[in-house]
Amino acid sequence: MRGRAGRREVTGVLEVPLWLWGAFAATVVVLLAVDLLAHRAAHVIGFKEAAAWSGLWVGLALIFGGVVFLVLGTTAGTEYTTAWLLEKSLSVDNLFVSVVIFAHFRVLRGYQHRVLFFGVISALVFRGIFLALGVAVVNRFAAVLFCSTYKRLKDERQNFAPGKRRCWSLKRSGVLRRGGAGWRWRGPALPPQARTR
Repeated sequence: MRGRAGRREVTGVLEVPLWLWGAFAATVVVLLAVDLLAHRAAHVIGFKEAAAWSGLWVGLALIFGGVVFLVLGTTAGTEYTTAWLLEKSLSVDNLFVSVVIFAHFRVLRGYQHRVLFFGVISALVFRGIFLALGVAVVNRFAAVLFCSTYKRLKDERQNFAPGKRRCWSLKRSGVLRRGGAGWRWRGPALPPQARTR
């Protein structure tokens, strides 16, 4: 399918040239290295610095979107821009989750970027590993997919029985009890570091 300027429109992932995938992967690795090296000294990141870095990343994403429009056509460019805007808006909730986690574990502000960086990298690595394992299992054992689908459909038709759930049985046995400030652990003694807030 030809675009307006005589360019061929790319309609599928497999039609993207291999050199473009390689350039994309290399760019991501270089940008992650730049981000890590630029913040290798632990320091508190102020509003100005955070805004400058955010502007840089948004600008690079928009430039990449322009390259997608030019090289792959308007369909791929529109799909990229839509996906990027969606992911950018969804990442706002991750910001609030990060703030809550940092507050709970009392991560010093100077170390928050490093913790967040390695957390994101770990999430990407483990997501890739588990996706690859899942695809391998489904490809190797297609029956697993059918069995799990059947079980899920069968379970949806059954009535929900909270008394059979593990958390409910812990509550009934008295291990979990509701206090003035919420649910409290009443089981075996926890180590001191687990008890501190």
